Amino acid sequence: MPRQPESFLTIEMLNGQTFQFHGRPGMTLHVLSGRMHLAEAPRWLAEDVMQMPRYLDNGDVYTLQEEGWSTLYAAQSGQLRCVGFIAAERPAWIKTLLRAGGRVVATLARLRRPAVLVSER
Repeated sequence: MPRQPESFLTIEMLNGQTFQFHGRPGMTLHVLSGRMHLAEAPRWLAEDVMQMPRYLDNGDVYTLQEEGWSTLYAAQSGQLRCVGFIAAERPAWIKTLLRAGGRVVATLARLRRPAVLVSER
């Protein structure tokens, strides 16, 4: 069985820009140029929430260990490649709600017809 190619996303970031993404274990971040700060998904430590920063320089590679929302911050403009990136999908209940909302708006638009002026004679 042939192996499926890895999905990846290449991101260009300017100095000071941020990028939030939903990371999964095994997802690899490769800094092609520039300097990035990575704030991984928050973790509980006793009764506190901790977020360990990682500093990634040009050429550094880092593999995420935990699942959750992470943030990249560009300390210096550059490019980053995320290998194993999968865009986060909306939950099914939100998709259903949006579809239903679209039908409600269409129905309301049909019901709201322009008023017809009746002239008195």
